[in-house]
Amino acid sequence: MSFVVEKLGGLLLMQGRGRWEYQHLGVPVGGPVDHVSARLANWIVGNEGDTSLLEIGLGGLRLRVLSDVRVAAAGIGAQAELRINGSAVPPGRTLWLEAGGIFEVGYLTRGRWFYLATPGGFAGEQLLGSASTLARAGLGRSLAVGDVLESTVPVAPPPGPRWKPVPGGALAPRGAALQWLHLQFAGDECIRVVPDEREDFFSDEAIAAFYERTWSLSPQIDRMGYRLDGAPLPGERGQIISGGVTFGTIQVSGDGKPIILMADRQPTGGYPCIAHVASVDLPRVAQLDFGEPIRFQRISSEVAEDLLLEAESYLAQMRESLLLQAGEES
Repeated sequence: MSFVVEKLGGLLLMQGRGRWEYQHLGVPVGGPVDHVSARLANWIVGNEGDTSLLEIGLGGLRLRVLSDVRVAAAGIGAQAELRINGSAVPPGRTLWLEAGGIFEVGYLTRGRWFYLATPGGFAGEQLLGSASTLARAGLGRSLAVGDVLESTVPVAPPPGPRWKPVPGGALAPRGAALQWLHLQFAGDECIRVVPDEREDFFSDEAIAAFYERTWSLSPQIDRMGYRLDGAPLPGERGQIISGGVTFGTIQVSGDGKPIILMADRQPTGGYPCIAHVASVDLPRVAQLDFGEPIRFQRISSEVAEDLLLEAESYLAQMRESLLLQAGEES
């Protein structure tokens, strides 16, 4: 099963399991920026959550289908029109594509990332144990027009009896778990953060300002970090002895503005750290729009852990629901 890239308006990367074992050598972890949407797309087509898939940044993608295939596209909190041969189809469910057809992901009108999965995953070169692209480290490259994308499964199984003859499919998340997931991206709730143990580097005035001010996403962003715009935090800042950082660590650069470290973050950093985004809110941060107002809410590490356990419980329910539906289809 394969596709060829005919049009690309943004970023297209192979992503999958990150490189967790090499941080001591200075290699970033990488992997999907929105790990929940990536897991969901994989689960819908019957894959494990970290199977290699396509990460679509900003949309504008057109693929020509070279052989019959099932796919799923997901981007919780993101909005883009999906089309098969010009007809709109819904995200977040299995879709049947026939050889010669055209699959399109329009430009995102909200959010930043969409994910496209296929049964068995996309074939990519394994570099340091992962097919995830980390271009700045020379591990893979951004995909381009003309590239052929191969699936690891050579032949697509025929659709089940309840499949529609036109684009669409029956398998999709449903129930309370899906409702919970969409609620995570609704409204203007604060981004929940856990204070860094080194926050005493900052004055009480600077810490208060960090939580009281409204920030917005700067155009200066990439998979390594999201810079925020707003009035600089008061006080003098400088380099510190480098310390460990992780996905969601919030550093404050010399200009007094926060930077949220993302999937391609470095293993250590020399800017002072003020807080860490709670893991449960990382997908929402990943899908932020330029100019979208951002406020931070201070919580304890114990509360952050409870929120993450709740999130994983709902995601497990969603995975179980998809497995049950797949059993009914077979």
